[in-house]
Amino acid sequence: GVKHWSGYGASHENILKRPSEQVIAMFGGVLKLCREVAKIPGIVLHIFGDITGISATIPSDWKEEFLEFQRQGQSEGKFVVHIGINYSAEADFATLANAAKRNSGNITPPELNGLLLSAGVPDVDLLVRTGGKQRLSSFLPYQLRYAELYFFPGMWAEFQRADFEHVLSWFAQQDRNFGE
Repeated sequence: GVKHWSGYGASHENILKRPSEQVIAMFGGVLKLCREVAKIPGIVLHIFGDITGISATIPSDWKEEFLEFQRQGQSEGKFVVHIGINYSAEADFATLANAAKRNSGNITPPELNGLLLSAGVPDVDLLVRTGGKQRLSSFLPYQLRYAELYFFPGMWAEFQRADFEHVLSWFAQQDRNFGE
C-alpha cells in the first residue's frame, strides 16, 4: 500500500556548512540516485526544494539536470519518490508567507500544500531517522505533523531489509489518531 517515499537529498544547511568536496560528493550521490529512479517504469521522480539556489560549488550541468528532473516531475503515479534538494523548513515557510502576503492572508487549508516549496509531497505516515539523531533536521515539518517517528541508531548505509521489516512491524502496532 505504500505509494510515496520521501528522502532528504541535501538540505540547505548541509550545502552552506559543509566543505565543497563534501557538497560535490553529496550531490553526486543524489544525482546518481535520481538518474536510477528516473529509469524505473511506473515510478515518478519528484524533486522539491530550491534548485536554482544551489551553490556554485557543483557543476552547472548537474544543476541543469536537477532542474530538468524538477520540470519533468509530477507527484502522481503508481509509486512516487520525492527527493528534497536544497530544501529547508525555513525556506518552505518563507514561500508560504510570501504567498499569504500576495493573497491578503486568505489561504485555505486545502490550498496550503500547493503553496509550499515542498508542494506535492503528501502527509508522511512514518519517518525513519537514521544516524542516531532524534531530531527532524528541518525536514518537511508540515507533512510530518501526524507522522510516527522511528529513530534508527545506525547510519543509512547500515539500514538493512530486516531493519525495514522491523520498522514496518513497529508501525503496524501504533495507535494512530491524527491529532484527535
